[in-house]
Amino acid sequence: MENSGNDINLIKAFAKKSRNDLKSAEVLLNYMSYADASYHAQQCTEKIIKCVLILNNKFVRTHIVSNIFEGVVESIENEEWKSALKNLIPDVIEIEEHWVLPRYPEPSGDEIWDPVKKWMQLYW
Repeated sequence: MENSGNDINLIKAFAKKSRNDLKSAEVLLNYMSYADASYHAQQCTEKIIKCVLILNNKFVRTHIVSNIFEGVVESIENEEWKSALKNLIPDVIEIEEHWVLPRYPEPSGDEIWDPVKKWMQLYW
């Protein structure tokens, strides 16, 4: 598969931003800011997945990438890569399930669902 220089530059930019999101998640975890750490972990994952999608000419502008990633993985001919990437799919799906919840408080009946409070209850 052949990629243009623009594709390679886009991949480099996504990878760099992904590393920054990972660093942010690590710092936030150290301060027990679990909701925000979860958000940055998802962003890190999404950007690295987008690198794989770009390499396979499947780039999309969406935050939910697991289904597209899964399709790309199925089409990979190299069995070693296919197996390694396939093992990541459940984790990608799981982190996508958590990416919206940490971002916003939400009305829940007479209460307000507070992501910071909820994550502190889960992990503290």
